[in-house]
Formats: sequence, C-alpha cells, structure tokens
Amino acid sequence: KRAGGAGASPRRASRERVVLSRPDDITFHANAMAQLREWIDSDRPPESNSYVLPPANSFLRRALYECIEQEYQSLVLEHSSDGANPGSIVVFQLSDAERADREAAKLREAADRAEREVGFYRIFAALSEECRSRRLPLVLHNGIVDLLFLLSHFHAPTLPERWDDAKALVHNYFPAVYDTKFLAENGVLPVAPGGDRAFASTALGDLHAACEPAAGYPLETAPGFGRYDGGAGEHHHEAAYDAYMTGCVYHALCGRILAERLGADRRADYR
Repeated sequence: KRAGGAGASPRRASRERVVLSRPDDITFHANAMAQLREWIDSDRPPESNSYVLPPANSFLRRALYECIEQEYQSLVLEHSSDGANPGSIVVFQLSDAERADREAAKLREAADRAEREVGFYRIFAALSEECRSRRLPLVLHNGIVDLLFLLSHFHAPTLPERWDDAKALVHNYFPAVYDTKFLAENGVLPVAPGGDRAFASTALGDLHAACEPAAGYPLETAPGFGRYDGGAGEHHHEAAYDAYMTGCVYHALCGRILAERLGADRRADYR
C-alpha cells in the first residue's frame, strides 16, 4: 500500500477517542473506511491524489479523523472548503515534495487572505484618521447599521449594549457624523406652512432629485466616472454613485439649514 511510512502530518493532541454505539453510525464509519481503503489500493494516475469521504456530522468526522490518523499516518486530512462537499473530509496521499508544495500554497493563501483583510482595515483606519485629524465629517444616508457593522469587524465583534456607549464608540473613530436622512427628516423646516415634513420622501434617490437641481453649485466627478455626469437614475445603488448623491444632498441640506437659521433670504424650495 502506498499509505504509511515517513512524512506523516502532525497528529492531533492526545485525548479520549470517540466510541461509536449507534448501529447507523457504526455502519457509516465502516463503509467510509472501506471506501477509503479501496481508493488507496486502486490503480490511478499520480495526479489523482485526493479523495472526498462521504459528508458527516462533526461527531462522525472526528471518529473518521481518529481512525484514519491511526491507520494511515502519512495521509493528509483536511475539512472540505468546497461548497459542493459540505461536512466532508478530503484525504490527500502526497509525496514529500507534494506535501511541501501544498503546505507552501496554504501558507501563501493564508497570507493573501490576511493581507486582504488587513488591507481593508487600512481603508477604515485612514478614514478615521482623516476625520479626526482634519475635523472632517463622515456623511452617511440612513447608515447607522452600516457604521456599526464596520465597527463590529474593525473594533470588536461585540458592541456596547447601551446606545450612549455605542455613540461614544462611533465618535471615538468619527467625531462628526451626519446622516442625510436624519437631516432631511429633522433638520429642516417644512416647506408649506403648517406642514410636518419638508420632503415627501427621504429615500436617497428622491432627496437627490429634490435637492440637486436647486443646489446652485457645480460638481465635477473624478476621472473615470464621467458616466455619472448628469445624474442618470439608472446608477442608483452603485456604491460610488450613491456616495455622490449623498454628497449632493448633504451640501444642499447644509445650505438650506444655514439659510433657515440665519434668516437669510436665500431659502430654496426643495419640494
């Protein structure tokens, strides 16, 4: 048999072995081991060096791990990361060179994954640093859930239970946060006397349509985003275009709120 011999993968820490007692579990285990032995003894091309065992729950997988590691110490066992084989163990029969190549590939994959995750954190950290050091506002539209989601990944998985503590945490990263939906619903006066709302709808696209034409200021898009010029509605829900609309709405609302509070004769009708 090709299994066995030197080059075995590291064994699991010693602990009490699983004992199967249910007839169905015993039958499943026996069939899975028989299939594995048949694969090991079969004549197959060298590149066919992996075998996927039948899917099983964690208890049965542990029993298979323990039995295979005892009987075939040179085999490499991994939990399947393939969505097509959930709950399965993948068995590899590798030469020393193949084993070394696989371990190196796994290390590279882990390093790449860590770099991607850390790389996105750098974006979050850069935004926070700019907002804190330059006193820049973070402008959102109905974005508190998104903001808390980011903090649950880049601060701690568990966030404060009290709202005041959660707000303090947010302000630790972003001292000034403005939500254009909140501003539109609570920060401006109703257009019609006696009315209770300034806008018929505070959805981002509707606010942009109401605010942008009357804003009275030119906005230029960055190179490569020329297709956004003119505010075509078909770009709604694209991240970059939603950010553009949020900026337009924020600028317009700031102008209106400022005019209302100063009593200046430049209040625009953003119905």
